[in-house]
Amino acid sequence: MFRSLQFLASSSQGNAAVLSTDQSRILIDAGLSGKQILRHLAYYSLHIQDIDAVFLSHEHSDHTQGLRGLAPFRHLQFFANHATRYALQAKHDYPIHWQNFDTGDAFTFRDIAITTHAIPHDAEDPVAYTFDSTVEPEQRISWITDLGYIPPRLISLIRDTRVLVLEANFDPGLLESDLSRPWSLKQRIRGRHGHLSNPAALNSLCEHLPSRAQKIFLAHLSRDCNDPRILIGLIAEARKRHPLLPPDIEPIAPGSALGIQYLF
Repeated sequence: MFRSLQFLASSSQGNAAVLSTDQSRILIDAGLSGKQILRHLAYYSLHIQDIDAVFLSHEHSDHTQGLRGLAPFRHLQFFANHATRYALQAKHDYPIHWQNFDTGDAFTFRDIAITTHAIPHDAEDPVAYTFDSTVEPEQRISWITDLGYIPPRLISLIRDTRVLVLEANFDPGLLESDLSRPWSLKQRIRGRHGHLSNPAALNSLCEHLPSRAQKIFLAHLSRDCNDPRILIGLIAEARKRHPLLPPDIEPIAPGSALGIQYLF
């Protein structure tokens, strides 16, 4: 059975979380340095030897910068599709204990059934994940970040899940007024292979109503172009229009992920 989902980091600067079950612990993305990951694991009284595998969504550094520090721990298995593996291994001159899959594959790691899903993002072959307990099928987690829009094939991931981690990366007004980002970067962020905005994330929740969800985390917020207070206001407005929205929707403020968790 699933025991907990615990966040180590969630922002445009770094993303990582630990999923614990009766038989395993896995790291979902490794977007902090190895030293930071070890330090953040210790916050939850965990050691790197407690982690069995790392599941990578794509090759961008805010999801993979911990590879160099974690690869020497030879017990760790690193799961990635072929394109992500090749993109990462080309940048690193040390061995990594890879376990490859094809995007769209479904497979089992110990007591976790994993399904991978293609998502629209400007990486080699980015994926979303669903994690199901092989013991308790009602304990599904859907992990959907780094995508420019939600294609129809991902709707079931939103509707049929107990815990949903969904990107809400930027506020359109804050992005537009940001002076540190060139126009080309802004276009990339708000494009169909960029990132999901606050309104897009909330509209998706309202349209597809994940009524089975007991917890929704709005994740991967930009430190400069978003504000959790904006999201809290949007959630309140959405509830007025859609009272069947799940009651527990939590934005994860950049730099404040430690301590944020869901206990099954």
